[in-house]
Amino acid sequence: MAMPSSSSNTLQMRWQRIKDTNGYVKNQCDSLIAQVTVTRRRGLEIANLLADALSALDALTVNAIASGLLAYAQAQENDPALDIPAAYSAMRTQIVATQDWLVANFPKDGSGNLAVYVFNGGKRFADVPLSAGELVAFKAQLTALAATID
Repeated sequence: MAMPSSSSNTLQMRWQRIKDTNGYVKNQCDSLIAQVTVTRRRGLEIANLLADALSALDALTVNAIASGLLAYAQAQENDPALDIPAAYSAMRTQIVATQDWLVANFPKDGSGNLAVYVFNGGKRFADVPLSAGELVAFKAQLTALAATID
């Protein structure tokens, strides 16, 4: 018999990982929403964070009802009416919408390459902030996503 590790996939651990991931996504959204400017590089970092979070959440929520995760979560949150599948579906839909917005609207050059940096007067590369219009639309996506996470 082998020694148990903290990598076991108990309902408690799955639920905690889901909540931790959701909390991190919400925290990052709220942080960006509060910023006056957001750099293009930061937009790319959020794109990766959302892809990683979505992959992790999909794996953690698979078979939530059959595995007992739904009942466990309802008990832990002391809310028998908590509809995890509906809440997850709404959050997942907005994560994908935010990803799709980034892919469609991220500044690109004429060849479709991402435009992230410029050379400054000191001949060093510098990060470029999102334009005012890009920033407003990006923050709208982030606000909609943050609203799906309690």
